[in-house]
This record gives sequence, C-alpha cells and structure tokens, in this order.
Amino acid sequence: EIGVGLGVVSGLAAKAHPNAKIRSYEANPNLIDSIRELHEINNIHSIDLHNAICVQGQGGTKRDFHIHKSFAEGSLIATEGTLHSVQVCTVSIEEILSNFKPNVLLIDIEGGEAELLAQLDLSGVRALVLEMHLGIISRAEEIQIYQACANAGLYPRTDLSSSNVIA
Repeated sequence: EIGVGLGVVSGLAAKAHPNAKIRSYEANPNLIDSIRELHEINNIHSIDLHNAICVQGQGGTKRDFHIHKSFAEGSLIATEGTLHSVQVCTVSIEEILSNFKPNVLLIDIEGGEAELLAQLDLSGVRALVLEMHLGIISRAEEIQIYQACANAGLYPRTDLSSSNVIA
C-alpha cells in the first residue's frame, strides 16, 4: 500500500488475509504513530510500515512532502491547503517491485500517482487499486498511467471502480 492514511485499508486487508505479507508506505510522518496504534489495538502484526515516499528511479534521497490541513490531502504537490513541508526519505518503487514482489498494489497519493506510475513496469502485479486525482493530474498524465497499466495487462474493472477509484 502506498499512501496509507490512517492505516484502515491495509489493516482490513491484514485481518481478512492474516498470512498475507503487507508492506505499507506513508509519507506523512505525523501519521506513523497513529497507524502503529491502530495496528496494535487490532492485534495486527503482519504489516511492514515505512515512513517514506515511493519514487521511480534511485531512492535514498529526501523530498518535500506537503502537510495539508486535512491529513488525507497531504501531497508531493503544494496546494492552497498546505500548512508546511517536511523532508521525507525516498525509496525506489522499482526496487520494491523487484525485491518484495507485491502482486496487489493499493495507491492513494494525492496526485503523486502521475509521477510514480507513468511508464512504470508493473509486470508481476495482478491487481491495482488506484485513487486517481483528476483535479490534480493532467489528462496526458492520466493516459500515461492507463498505458503503464495496459502494458502489464491491467485493465479497469468498471464493476469495481468509481469515478476516481480505479480497480
């Protein structure tokens, strides 16, 4: 899971599939303790949580993450609601895909999906649930995301999708 928020979705996945190996990445350092508390209260110990920004290419650097007045809208992209910015370590999405080999990706990163997914090799991923932020990303970036998905044989399931969540 990339863009954990409060950890509810990965927590539910861990409860439903207790033997699953789940790795989660949340950029907002202010949320990490709350996510860990949610996992502890619910006796969830199978999630490997990281405070990091997933990027294409080389990780190991730091990047600005913009804290928003609404925790759910924190982003790599500064907006009118940005309160301040913090530096967060980056990790390579290619290394995650190569080493951890997730077969399902859940992504909700407030416009960062264009930078993360455009031209990314998603081979080996059998399912992607993505919140697309069409008010933030361009139509051209949206098309690049769909092309990266199609290249890996991932096509939207209209019966499982909504206007901004693509499954």
